[in-house]
Amino acid sequence: MSIFLSGQEIITKNNATKGVIKLYNKAQDCVQNQKPEKAIKKLNSAIAKEPQFIDAYLLLGGIQYDLKDYDAAIHNFEKAFNLDSTYSPKVLQALALCYEAQKDNAQASLYFRKFLDNADRLKPEYVKEVEKKIRDFDFREEALKNPVPFTPEILPAEINQPKLSEYSPSLTADGRRLFFTRITKSQEDIYYTEKDTNGMWQEARLLPNLNTLENEGAHNISADGKTILFTYCSNSQQNNVRGCNIYVSFKNENSWSKPVYFDAINSKSWDTQPNISADGKTIIFVSKRPGGKGDSDLWWTRKNKDGKWTIPENLSAVINTPYREESPFFHPDGKTLYFKSEGHPGMGSFDLFKSELLADSTWSEPENLGYPINTEDHEGAMIVSLDGKTAYYSRGNGKIRFDQVQSDLYTFELPEAVRSNPVGFLSIRVFDAETKLPLEAIVRLQSSDDNTRETLNTGKDASLLIVLPLGENYSLNIDKKNYYFYSERFELEALNTAETAFEIDVYLKKIEEKQAEDPEPVILKNVLFATGSYELEKESFFELDQLANLLEENVNIQIEIQGHTDNVGNDDDNQQLSENRAKAVNNYLIQKGISKDRLTFVGYGETEPISSNETEEGRKINRRTTFIIKE
Repeated sequence: MSIFLSGQEIITKNNATKGVIKLYNKAQDCVQNQKPEKAIKKLNSAIAKEPQFIDAYLLLGGIQYDLKDYDAAIHNFEKAFNLDSTYSPKVLQALALCYEAQKDNAQASLYFRKFLDNADRLKPEYVKEVEKKIRDFDFREEALKNPVPFTPEILPAEINQPKLSEYSPSLTADGRRLFFTRITKSQEDIYYTEKDTNGMWQEARLLPNLNTLENEGAHNISADGKTILFTYCSNSQQNNVRGCNIYVSFKNENSWSKPVYFDAINSKSWDTQPNISADGKTIIFVSKRPGGKGDSDLWWTRKNKDGKWTIPENLSAVINTPYREESPFFHPDGKTLYFKSEGHPGMGSFDLFKSELLADSTWSEPENLGYPINTEDHEGAMIVSLDGKTAYYSRGNGKIRFDQVQSDLYTFELPEAVRSNPVGFLSIRVFDAETKLPLEAIVRLQSSDDNTRETLNTGKDASLLIVLPLGENYSLNIDKKNYYFYSERFELEALNTAETAFEIDVYLKKIEEKQAEDPEPVILKNVLFATGSYELEKESFFELDQLANLLEENVNIQIEIQGHTDNVGNDDDNQQLSENRAKAVNNYLIQKGISKDRLTFVGYGETEPISSNETEEGRKINRRTTFIIKE
């Protein structure tokens, strides 16, 4: 039987001459015996005898595709399609795959669309796969036309070792310590490096007390560098645990504590790649547990008011797809999430994406970081510095080692459009003013808008690091029983970069039973008044509550509250204003339950400046409220 289309007779396997069929069958045998060149010759001979032999063109195109001779394959698939566009709908798929291999995204997308329009009875899962390909092609076409700025720099030899792979970077908030995973002879371990006084990375060292003969990696260091979460993978059954699970360890003076199985996170499934937020209250991680959207998903857990971790929840279908999502990095701004995904439209394989946590605890639609940050290869885990500008990530170097593509760590400047919000940090060390020994103390921090209110303990090492969102002013109070408290104010409202870190050493003075004849006044830096007013601003209550607490803990002391002004205005007015301000503090303490018999107040006006009144900064310092302890 013959088939006619547009006046052309189409020859198929069913109606070709015996000689042509014999050549076709021999070509198939050659393919089976892995002799593609001989098969091509047989098929060309068959086509020479029967130029309308459509099956020969289809088989010939398939062989040439396997040989990566895509131009020839396209030529023969198009021949078959032009002979009869309905004979084999899969020819459209074959053409799409050829153009995909040639990186011709527009043509690949075009032919996959035609394939979906013309192919009947396709399985739904295959339709979804093709639709994903089309989205990727369309994205690539636009991304290649609109590349983003990208100048990656490889990290130095102190970190990247020849013939070894380094990946999964993690950075402390101060940017001074970098942790990463290194693979040696199929063995994954965690390494770290520190910057010297010149800001240069030192030789990376194996992290002590954590690494074993099994695999450790996919880790995350906390912002203060005191806690590390990491993945431990084992093929052996130990403590009823097998596979990959998340562990936690805490920094001691010179080492790390014995790792503890993170029971609140781990499941019977694969759990890995934990990332803890800068405030220590959120952990995002990767899991293949039931209830996910696809292969590996991002999940999260948050600390409740009792300090316990909530049952992990899926990060939603906005983030997770039927494919793999991995390598979460929750920026210290507490809003921006970076991760890699196979499922969202991208350049191919794993791409890097950004999403933001919205006010209602949902996530914004993920944004691809763009080409050439993302390529058709596998992009590795990425982290971002506090200022939102500098990224660190791993990518393959094209070499093969231990049956894997080698990777190195790189750094680059993120395009502005995909940066996080800049944040700063406050690093505190507390000492006894007399002995100079470290002093464990309570640190209280409050923002001017009251959105940030933290009470933290420095721990035995008497140090603390706190990440601070910019755009607000902060009141700081440090206290310890039987010591004068310390207060400071950080004005970040006008700052929009994280270039300035606040690092302070605080020396607390003991409250002596016998007071000095001329005691040094304690400045209440967070007691605030509007210009010309003696009405306490709301931000003052935070500090005055600490003063009330000091008096409650030390029931035998009495204080004198002192008001001071700058030299702007009339002397008598300044005297009265300073007295009224001191009285306002006095009255607040009485309202808090402090006996009025333990309190006195006095105004000094402009008579006791501690800085020059010639500058605004000096006048600001002179406008102050202080107190002294009286006998």
